Amino acid sequence: MRLGFLFSCLSVLTWGLTDGFESKNGEDLTDNGLIPPEPPKTYPYYVSSSVPALHDKLYREIINILLDEGVFFNNDSSRSQPPFKFRTPEEIKSLIDLSLPEERVDEAALIEIVKKVIQYSPHVSHPFKVDRHGAGLDPYGLIGDWMGTVMSGPVLTYLLAPVYTLMEYEVERKVRELINYPDGKGDGMITPGAGMGNGYVIQMALQRKFLNFKQKGFIQAGSPKGPRPIIFISEDASFAYEKYCIWEGLGLTGCSRVQTDENGRMDLNALNTAISDSKKQDYVPTMIVGTAGTPVLGAIDNLESLAVIAKREKMWFHVDGQLAGATILSPHYKNRLKGVERSDSFLWSVDKGLSAPFVSTILVTKEERIMKKTFSFNSDLLFIPSPLYNNSKWDNGDNTMQTTRRPDIIKIWFLWKAKGTERLARHVDYTYTMTDFAVSQLKRRPNKFKLILQNFESNQVAFYFKSEQCPYIWSAPTSQEDCIKQKKITETIRENLLKKGKMTISVNTIPSKSRAPVFVMSLANSAITRDDVIYMIDLIEEEGSSQPKLWIPQTEKRFFWPFWRRTTTPKPAGATPLPSSLKIPKAPQTYSDFVSAPIESLHKNFFTDFFEAVLEKGTYFQNSRKNETPAHFESPEDLLKKFDFSLSSPSGTMKENEAALLEIFNRIIKYSVHLGHPYDNYQFNMVLDPYTIMGDYIIAAVNSPMLTYEDNPIFTLMEDELAKAVRKQVGYPEQGDGLVLPGGSAANQVAMMLALLTKETKAKESGNSEANTTLVAFLSIAAHYSTNKGAFFSGIGQENAVYVAQDESGKMSVADLREKVAEAKAANKTPFLVVATAGTTTLGAFDPLNEIADVCRDNKMWLHVDGAYGGSSILSSNAIRKARQFTGIERSDSFNFNPHKSFGAAQDASFFVTRHKGILRKVAPPISEQEFNNKQLYDSSVYDTGFYQPFPDRRSQVFKTWFLWKAKGLQGLGAHIDAGYTLIDQVYEYLQMNSDRFILVHPKTPPECTTVNFYYVPERLRANATTMRNDPDFIQLLQPVQRQILNDVVISNRLTISYKPAGDIPACLILSTYNSASTLADMVYMLKLIDHYGKNL
Repeated sequence: MRLGFLFSCLSVLTWGLTDGFESKNGEDLTDNGLIPPEPPKTYPYYVSSSVPALHDKLYREIINILLDEGVFFNNDSSRSQPPFKFRTPEEIKSLIDLSLPEERVDEAALIEIVKKVIQYSPHVSHPFKVDRHGAGLDPYGLIGDWMGTVMSGPVLTYLLAPVYTLMEYEVERKVRELINYPDGKGDGMITPGAGMGNGYVIQMALQRKFLNFKQKGFIQAGSPKGPRPIIFISEDASFAYEKYCIWEGLGLTGCSRVQTDENGRMDLNALNTAISDSKKQDYVPTMIVGTAGTPVLGAIDNLESLAVIAKREKMWFHVDGQLAGATILSPHYKNRLKGVERSDSFLWSVDKGLSAPFVSTILVTKEERIMKKTFSFNSDLLFIPSPLYNNSKWDNGDNTMQTTRRPDIIKIWFLWKAKGTERLARHVDYTYTMTDFAVSQLKRRPNKFKLILQNFESNQVAFYFKSEQCPYIWSAPTSQEDCIKQKKITETIRENLLKKGKMTISVNTIPSKSRAPVFVMSLANSAITRDDVIYMIDLIEEEGSSQPKLWIPQTEKRFFWPFWRRTTTPKPAGATPLPSSLKIPKAPQTYSDFVSAPIESLHKNFFTDFFEAVLEKGTYFQNSRKNETPAHFESPEDLLKKFDFSLSSPSGTMKENEAALLEIFNRIIKYSVHLGHPYDNYQFNMVLDPYTIMGDYIIAAVNSPMLTYEDNPIFTLMEDELAKAVRKQVGYPEQGDGLVLPGGSAANQVAMMLALLTKETKAKESGNSEANTTLVAFLSIAAHYSTNKGAFFSGIGQENAVYVAQDESGKMSVADLREKVAEAKAANKTPFLVVATAGTTTLGAFDPLNEIADVCRDNKMWLHVDGAYGGSSILSSNAIRKARQFTGIERSDSFNFNPHKSFGAAQDASFFVTRHKGILRKVAPPISEQEFNNKQLYDSSVYDTGFYQPFPDRRSQVFKTWFLWKAKGLQGLGAHIDAGYTLIDQVYEYLQMNSDRFILVHPKTPPECTTVNFYYVPERLRANATTMRNDPDFIQLLQPVQRQILNDVVISNRLTISYKPAGDIPACLILSTYNSASTLADMVYMLKLIDHYGKNL
């Protein structure tokens, strides 16, 4: 086969790497004359880069649908439309074909899918959508989100994401300045949601409290049992803290919920008592969380007093400002967060207070470089020092639990840049004013509504509707039946309003106040007017007054207990009749310039101009290869001079500033790496699939979290369908678990958590401290370092992630694995997990899964297969190669793959599946009634996935992969994979033909993945290349050459390429071929560039 290839492609192969780079016409090619080959005249339908002939029409149709149907919901006509056309799971399945086919569907079917996704998803910027999980969608944040899609460079190193790196530093600095950390100094990161951000804080607190915790975990050296840390949080705080206490080894007993006072704030006396009691039980008080805006009441704890207690007890003090953190912007309301400056860390969900697209979460700390100290692994796998800039200062990818991160920072930065701090402050003030107005309106109807508090500290209001069927609710219910009636009344009103398409409003319980749920109205959308508030209160009253008489079954009565004691029994007041039909308020004639929803008259032209610029300059790089380079590298210092990253308030109106904002976008394109350019060949992010770009545009506009079915009905069902399809390819049982996670690192860490909690069943409740053994995980020396990070994050300690040797082809040595497992057992340790790799980070090697599965079976260990890089090959149609790579994978316990790698999906999209049905529920904390009420419209135990997902606030990333599969079909995905393998074989043969200047790392082993590894030999050393190519000293001699080539091609802006070690193999140059738009001529051109910059070194 390979000989046939050589003869058939002779014209390309003889365009070889001869001295002087002779072109086809014989001319000498100088530094300025290395001419890129012509792009192909045609591309296959499955091509992974945007091509105008194939994709421009569909791009424009989807953009038009978005702008016509999916963004603007505040004019008179759209106000009359439902904020959410709710449909049950069964109805959605009948409306949309959710199956993932063998063959692709046509463009008409894709367009119809997009229309239905928009039609049957909640419209977050609609003025009558006032639930807690989506109120408003800032227009400039939305533009930023779309920017982050089309310039989807991974936030890992400055080299890969220079613009986003500097944006992060500026936003984090500004937040620290606003909360008055000394001189604005400290540390920070953009996290994949508030839940994980708070989980990061727990880890920082643990490592500060226990100095060798990172290395040894809970089982400290010389101690049969480890320390028993405990954290203290309000009983009304976020439900997610228990998730991370379980994950990080504290267990449920390590999370102490503290009683709140009558205003919903943490009770200080109760806190002191809880701390004292914990010490008597040999716990170590480790962290206090002050909540700035509890999820239901929006209460803000007494931060100053909590800071005093934390200092006295030598505990970490964290402020969770998910809801009310935006008050730091407002001179009028900032005092509500008095004491935040004394905290050790502060978290703020910009997607709540400022209606930024979901997810947008900022975490900052007072201590400098503590995130690097806590989370870094100092791996040379991805973080090799470069002389081009200060790596220790600007490369932040090792400072998180993730590896590559989606550029969520652009949403926050662009929103802030467009409006400035002063306009954002006015938005905050407006939402608080509207909150006070809603309270005043409810107080004017004392016979119909009961406020839970008389005043609220955040921008949402909690209240009951007083039904004549439950007359005592405004004082106290007298029986279980009263409580049940009130619950049913509240839920029925909400559900009827939802089904009728009138409004969406949250119904939640308050742990400190009642078991009966209350209405929660969010006023975070600054497009809502006073008339809108009155109209929505009228809707609730009208619906509540028309309720039929309730009958409560005896079985239901037994399981519900009264939540207040009766004090008086007043007579119900007479109801004031309401008109049978309420008129929808007219849209305002003008909106303020800080409005947090897209307004057609204000923003549509700007949106249109943005998309024109996107299609003209930021999408199509295949045909512009001769005019546009894959990057325009500038050092951080130089880029700071050329690009104004500051967040000062702009002068002029928003309309006047639009031209400047479009110019900012042009500069973002210029100074970002161009994924999809044929000569962007960074191994893990080198292409950007057009269908995932389109999908990401839709995700940003829908903007609902993956928490409950009601929040995100269609994407919830798509995730289930995708999980089934992937499990089928792996060979797992039809029933299992599966979910989309923010990256392959997260998938490896979730697998470790599941393995640990399966092995140590008591750890969920009592934590790792109570274990009588040390748990040990095993991974190849060539495996990804995220498993090592997972070891300290889960509390077993970094030193208990044991490396296994690799064989000569880079695979895990099964013999060494057996030996390491035996050594652990002999030391009275408990092996619990093996992480095998399907496509190692550098070499792309596939570990022998079947033999590893035997070892796991014999030792009762969980087997996880990390297919972040090579796992997508499981969708290939090449049965012989699949058998060689994946034999035995069906015996594994879990598997993940990253579509944003080998399929070029927009950042980030990692899919995780396990064969064990219900295991995610099994290891989750008890269901929070505060967040997940049993709903009557659908089976919430099946479709509300947020309570058991490790990441409680996930973006709807699943749609990108689902849409990609739908557009190309399994056949197209397989053809894309196979094209990459065909091309890598050609490149491998090519390098063998030019062995005088290229040394293959594995000359006898053809690539197992779409990666080839080699060293370049400059002219002065070529005489020794043949005889010394296997000499380690000679390979070391080549190391400075490889590094200099890397630096020179970066500076030239002509090529991005990877340079990494592989376990004990010295760092080498890497070319990858999973961009199915690339040709052999493109690969030869890249090798010519390497030869040009390296031959004289």
